[in-house]
Amino acid sequence: MLTRFLTQIVEIELPANRSFLTRLGGAADPAMAPTTYAYTRHLLDTAGRHDVATGLAAVLPCQWSYGEIGVRLVDAPPADPYYAEWISMFGGGDYAVLVEQTTDLLDRYSNVDGRGPGGGVVHGLRPIDGVRARVLGHGYALDGSDGTA
Repeated sequence: MLTRFLTQIVEIELPANRSFLTRLGGAADPAMAPTTYAYTRHLLDTAGRHDVATGLAAVLPCQWSYGEIGVRLVDAPPADPYYAEWISMFGGGDYAVLVEQTTDLLDRYSNVDGRGPGGGVVHGLRPIDGVRARVLGHGYALDGSDGTA
């Protein structure tokens, strides 16, 4: 299951995002922005120091939200070819199945029903001062800033 999640990211999403970037005039392999670096270090640290449920809880919001957005927009894609391509990548049935499998895995490992190995606790997921706000704000910063100014 986790192999399929990783394969989706490495073989589909990363190449597609690089393609979007170069087609829009960006560098093929740009330097990582400080906010992106901090966010990816948080994900790696969380996944590396905690159990499966906590690692999934850290990475799942991206996958889950992309699936929710894609499935709602796939039947009426925008005219913009880049947005339409992005939506088709995340709005298909295969992606929805992957999201469902991953959320089911999180449920199983986090012990939401009292039977799983996780003891009902997802460790270490309190808000990260500043970084979380910058990550969330970055998507709205049209000027390329980190969204905190």
